[in-house]
Amino acid sequence: MTTTQASLVPSSPHGKSQDAVRITTPVGDKLTTSFQRTIRVPDNGKTANLPPSMGAFPLYSVADYKKILPAEMALKGGVFLPIYQREAMWIRFTSDDQFAINVSVGGVNAISGEPLVETSATQIRRLNLMSERKTVQDYVVTPQQLWLDSIASTAGRVRQFVAVPMGNGYTVEAQVTGEEVTGGLQFQVTLPKPHPSGALRLFVKTLTGKTLVVEGFSDLTTTTQLKRLIRNSCLLLRGGGGGNKRLPEFELGVAAGGLIKQCIINDTYKADTWDRDSTIRFNVQILNSSVFRQVTGMDPPETPVSAATYASEGFPFFDIYNETSDIQGNFEDVKSVKQIDKIKSVAGIKHAREDDEDERSYETSVVVLDSEGTQVAFRPVSELKKELISINAVRF
Repeated sequence: MTTTQASLVPSSPHGKSQDAVRITTPVGDKLTTSFQRTIRVPDNGKTANLPPSMGAFPLYSVADYKKILPAEMALKGGVFLPIYQREAMWIRFTSDDQFAINVSVGGVNAISGEPLVETSATQIRRLNLMSERKTVQDYVVTPQQLWLDSIASTAGRVRQFVAVPMGNGYTVEAQVTGEEVTGGLQFQVTLPKPHPSGALRLFVKTLTGKTLVVEGFSDLTTTTQLKRLIRNSCLLLRGGGGGNKRLPEFELGVAAGGLIKQCIINDTYKADTWDRDSTIRFNVQILNSSVFRQVTGMDPPETPVSAATYASEGFPFFDIYNETSDIQGNFEDVKSVKQIDKIKSVAGIKHAREDDEDERSYETSVVVLDSEGTQVAFRPVSELKKELISINAVRF
């Protein structure tokens, strides 16, 4: 029986790391998800254009390190990536096919702002959105959505993903749920029809060519088992035991950074496009770079350049044409890293940054991309006229 497979893509020479998670359906549809290093955009209330990619984060299978990782991380399974405190990232989706992707940060939906374990309050908020003729979409769709830079804080704007230690009240999870028990990122990917019946399975293929079945990637029935273990989590990941206790600031969570211009694209597919019984889940944990060597025996990647250095070299930010969208989440009460820093500073609580570097804006050029994420090529006026006439946009 052919089943849907998810595997790590072996494209990095960095030890046992992989650079992406790839889901392949029985009919050959593929979705590749990677996590891009980038620079922090200013956290000053202004809206920045799309920041660049500074290369993909390496990904590691939790199963390979479950005897070293803390028990809590080994239990959640999946993959992990090393990241520095207060480093930013964005997610790249590569696919020619339709996939519906639900992304959560610490068990909080990154699009809707709702906890994964829904309550009556969730239903009330959705009914209010519908009464206001607003969408209740809480996922992204490919191939239209090329990237996701963070939580959908307002229509057409997101707040940047920023890694922070758990336990200090900075994470989106802490601000929405009042707890910090899940951490990391959670993905639920729903496949398009047709899809043959049968259980979903997840495989990890190492650089040596060995294929391992990762425990915890299965069908919907496993959700109930995990809910008994991790509150406010919908993971299907049941990694090994792990003998180590949690170390201080070992695992990082996701906080909200500066504002970025980005639309969440509406799902225009028909409801019967999606095979609702074929959803595969995977978990991406965030490992503090300060303990990366302790876990893997390797040096972590070098720190990314600062926004100031990037701008001084004359490198650009990016802008992409998308149809406008009113999709936004319930993030009104979620404060950014800098906003919380200021609150703690007024209260006399020491925080990690004592300067205003995060608030400084820098002048950069902007490269305009088309809807497929490629740079718009030069076209003579005669071609522009033909293009416009072909879509009946104007008459000459």
